[in-house]
Amino acid sequence: MNINALTYAVGAILLGAVGIVFHDFAMQWQPVPAGIGMRTQLAYLAGAVLAAGGAMLLAPRLERAGALLLAGFIGLWMLVVGFGSGAMTLYFQITIAEASRPEERGAALALGGMGWSLSHLSTPLLMGFLADRYGIVEAFYVLGGLALACAVLIAWMRQWAFQGRPSVRPA
Repeated sequence: MNINALTYAVGAILLGAVGIVFHDFAMQWQPVPAGIGMRTQLAYLAGAVLAAGGAMLLAPRLERAGALLLAGFIGLWMLVVGFGSGAMTLYFQITIAEASRPEERGAALALGGMGWSLSHLSTPLLMGFLADRYGIVEAFYVLGGLALACAVLIAWMRQWAFQGRPSVRPA
């Protein structure tokens, strides 16, 4: 077994153990809403599947089955995360559409989409850099300040983006 497979197997086992010990889902699937029925039992099941898949990777005869189990399990979670992300994107677009006037709606959606896309690219990079350099708590403070500054900038950009257009308000 190569070092990459061993690292992945041990990581899956430990992640599963953490979920079982803390009676909760693994960290990368947080936060799972507390109101979901049988949440704790599902967390135990998720931890057991991770630990079992990792253990199977360590046994040469079961290595392929363990890889398929973990790939299917992680694929299922990614599908759930994808549906959640799609719902958030739809909600974001509906909010922008409701907050803008009909004649400005296209530009408002484009501006909002640009900000949404840039945030997915820049936030993890910036947070990682700041956390490595100054610490996680300081990184959250800096990122919070930047988010506030961006909110002010967006308010200014909205006025700039729609400057010179006739403002038609419904009577």
